[in-house]
Amino acid sequence: MYLYIENIAFDNAIQSGAKLISPISDRDWGDRACYFADLDGHIIAFAEKIN
Repeated sequence: MYLYIENIAFDNAIQSGAKLISPISDRDWGDRACYFADLDGHIIAFAEKIN
């Protein structure tokens, strides 16, 4: 799941038990994103447009 949000903040995800897979960084496709695995192992990305 790839979710666009404003002002990436993921403290709530960590507190809920999600595991950080990839920290916030600027991606080649023009997004700033981070990736998590939820408790069931599903990958979730929080992203925002860099521009």
